Amino acid sequence: MGYFGGAFVPMYGYAYPEVIDPADEEPRAPLRATAGLEFLYFTNQDRGYSLGLNAAVEGERLGVSISAHHLSLATDDGSDGSDTLQQLSARVGYTLLSGDRGRVRAELGADVIFAADVVVGGPTIGFSGTLWIAGPLAFEASMYGSMYPFWQLDGRAGLVVGMGALGFRLGFRTQLIDDQGVVDGVAHRDVFMGPYAGLGFAF
Repeated sequence: MGYFGGAFVPMYGYAYPEVIDPADEEPRAPLRATAGLEFLYFTNQDRGYSLGLNAAVEGERLGVSISAHHLSLATDDGSDGSDTLQQLSARVGYTLLSGDRGRVRAELGADVIFAADVVVGGPTIGFSGTLWIAGPLAFEASMYGSMYPFWQLDGRAGLVVGMGALGFRLGFRTQLIDDQGVVDGVAHRDVFMGPYAGLGFAF
């Protein structure tokens, strides 16, 4: 099993005809590369949003992904202006379940958060999956967590619609970040949640 090439949301999931190289007579698992951008509006903040970029390469079992997000929100002291955070994530994934309707992955990596007064990073583990519903429509979901030196839960669920190599994504994301006092000895906890919309491209 592998990927059905040529579409952001494959019509037939991951079914892929085996291609045998006469030189080694072994089937080669195809690679799939995607890249995209995303916008998220925080519904639980006075004002705030997130802009993100992401890219991934995945084979039959192993894959790697990287994403970067810029978060902007109203200052917590009530003054004019905005506070900003930047988050960089890199993960390696292993496919636990794979079939002609989608797949489920276990992922391990690291997240680094850049704030005004501190830069902090730590390991992250989680799961992600995609379920092909019908034709160009798919369901996506993921959940990631970090425990040290900061505490984080990041979950999302949404739909993906493919138009050839282009993909349109729409869903809802919730992220909780607790710095556990690494900035000033006092724990600061923030929750960012709201709808997201994204555009992706499959190579």
